[in-house]
Amino acid sequence: MRVSLMDPPVSNLHFAFWLILYMIM
Repeated sequence: MRVSLMDPPVSNLHFAFWLILYMIM
């Protein structure tokens, strides 16, 4: 999994993904 902060949409989806994952954990 790559983390690219240069892509706004990708970073948004990435943040939401990690947020949901964190809430599940």
